[in-house]
Amino acid sequence: MKKIVATETTDLGDRQIQFVISNEAQDRDEDVMIAKGCDFSNFAKNPQFLGFHNYCDFPLGRPVKWWIDQKQKQVNAIVYFPTIEELTGGKPQNASEKVKLVDTTYFFYKNKLLNAVSIGFNPVESTPNPESKRGWGSIISKWELMEFSAVPVPSNQDALATAMKSYDPSGRMAKIFEEARTMIKGAIPFKHFPLADEDEAWDAGAVIKASDTEDLAAICAWKADKEPEDLTKADFKLPHHLGKADGYKTVWKGVAAAMAVLRGSRGGADIPEADMDAVEKHLAKHYEEFGKDVPEKSGAPERTKTGARLSAHSLAALDEIEKHHKALKAGMDGMQKQMDMLSSAHEKMKAAIQNLRDGPTAGEEEEPPEPESQDDQSEDDDDESVLDISDED
Repeated sequence: MKKIVATETTDLGDRQIQFVISNEAQDRDEDVMIAKGCDFSNFAKNPQFLGFHNYCDFPLGRPVKWWIDQKQKQVNAIVYFPTIEELTGGKPQNASEKVKLVDTTYFFYKNKLLNAVSIGFNPVESTPNPESKRGWGSIISKWELMEFSAVPVPSNQDALATAMKSYDPSGRMAKIFEEARTMIKGAIPFKHFPLADEDEAWDAGAVIKASDTEDLAAICAWKADKEPEDLTKADFKLPHHLGKADGYKTVWKGVAAAMAVLRGSRGGADIPEADMDAVEKHLAKHYEEFGKDVPEKSGAPERTKTGARLSAHSLAALDEIEKHHKALKAGMDGMQKQMDMLSSAHEKMKAAIQNLRDGPTAGEEEEPPEPESQDDQSEDDDDESVLDISDED
């Protein structure tokens, strides 16, 4: 799971920034992360400060210290940002874009133009949050820190845009920030809700019809990357919980159905490939709650889109495209036939020119041509017709 924290940053000098990477304030998901429940065990083996949870790229800084502040009820960390000289072996003129990004990120936090981080963590123990107004928040009492990342969630968007023009004239950071928006959205984080009886009937259509978009954020496993006010019911996929009136109970048959669609059933899940793993982990947690094993992936191609999922309008458009494709093929075949005819005529003309150039040898009289027979005349007529390409052809 990932959560964004509006962090407090402190410049400690020597290119070290101190971050509050988690506190016990209720977040937008109405969750509360208990500071003393943070487990650093695995984080300490390979501490990472990443860019936007991009596990396939190099880090932006090196965490050098991390601890729990029991008095303030928060988790803190100090990150060291290497200099351009350090990262280029004393040759700053050879700085790569990545090296420049490390330097730029440091100055953004130093000057408080960035003021948020996002933690990647594994929830270990949680209970329902009694202060949750929407009924889906959790008190996460134990959690394992995996990494934390720089994210572009400024308190003043205009200030950030102005700063970017000064610090980032190439626009590289702005582009990365925009791309990063989709990396922290999409898959809806797993939350524990009461479990319905295992034989509870499941009617996804009825649940969606009776719910609004706010409820669907708790009912489904995926939502589109849009602002909340722009979301519609069609922007939510893979429902598996009952509605708010039923306490968002998790329905086993809904979970199994969602996993089946994710694995390719009924045409597959129409969601970005980048979100597939996170959605599968969400559903796998529910399998664990019901004491079930996640089904193994079959050898068949997964998540394949099929024609059966196309709308009538799309099918009509495909028929029209196919008709034009066939007409184009017929035209190409006709053109090839004409090219063959022209090639044959060209060869005959070439041979005739060569014969005329060679002519009779010196001292020999050219024999008068023999009268043409009716058959010869017919062959000549055929030869001439080779060059007659009618408008119809």
